[in-house]
Amino acid sequence: MITGNNMEPSSCDSLFQETPDVALSLMSMIEKEQSIYRSYDYINSPTQRCIITESDRMKIVDWCYSIVDKCKFERETVLLAMQLVDRFLSTSTSDLVKGALLSRERFQLVAIASLYIAVKVNENAKVAFSSDAFSEMSEGIYSKHDIEDMEMSILESLSWRVYAPTSWQIAQHILTLLVPNVDLRATKWSYIFDEVQFHTEFAVRDYYFATQRTSTVALAAIFNVVDHVDHQDRRDILHSLLFVLNEDFESPKELFAAWDRLRYFLGENASVANNDSDIPASVSEETAECYDDQQELVVSQCGSPVTATGDCCGQENIICVEISNRDLGSAKVCQRAIG
Repeated sequence: MITGNNMEPSSCDSLFQETPDVALSLMSMIEKEQSIYRSYDYINSPTQRCIITESDRMKIVDWCYSIVDKCKFERETVLLAMQLVDRFLSTSTSDLVKGALLSRERFQLVAIASLYIAVKVNENAKVAFSSDAFSEMSEGIYSKHDIEDMEMSILESLSWRVYAPTSWQIAQHILTLLVPNVDLRATKWSYIFDEVQFHTEFAVRDYYFATQRTSTVALAAIFNVVDHVDHQDRRDILHSLLFVLNEDFESPKELFAAWDRLRYFLGENASVANNDSDIPASVSEETAECYDDQQELVVSQCGSPVTATGDCCGQENIICVEISNRDLGSAKVCQRAIG
């Protein structure tokens, strides 16, 4: 199993949040990911031509990680940036989007502008890049005006809804709900949080997960990490998880398909080669410089939380679907009966 031991230690503030607030926040995220923040398969769409490949997208993701790592930004900024890319390209039919799907240079500009937005949204308490800095990183291929014009096009297309919950945020909320009900040492919980974070960050490299709900990616990461803890701890965590999952999440079949995909993807990419991108436009992290000039971006926050669901399997119309899956053993995933 690939581990995230080379990452900066993540904060375990999630362990100490108030559980009721976390449950309400999680339900709000789940509601919005199914409506406002969905993205669809734009690379393989039968109704729209596209020369961009999954490999092209992966190279863009790796470049984004190289930038945020160099500038010591949160790696979650890349998750947010790629959500912007995927949502913009899959939910708009504008000529701008059509052009980006037919030109790697335009596709890369969409990614640069999305990272520019994500840095301002996710890092605004620390530092923000200027559009000049991003222009320099492109070695002059894109001017500051190119980047700013694309930024505005993305923001307008997405109705300025740029603060979508990431798979890591959803995973944090789910794990936080499990903590009071599973007796593990703080160090073990810290390990689980760190590993799940790493798996969500790695999953963004695979285009498959761009077409899945963020909560599905979060649960795939949790399943994959929990599968490698002690047998008794795994049983306790999975049992507690039954009280969190309800009909608002994806079906058990889809959840386990995503888990299998993540496990395979991690195994296939155990040693990630640092190959140069084949995308024509030359964008270099070597020219990246971190700036302190604060820039403001007004974004809409998530709306008011909705009511969380009650206990699993203790309410009318709840059914438990038992699923067997290799090393996981026998796990029951709860759903409300339809109708």
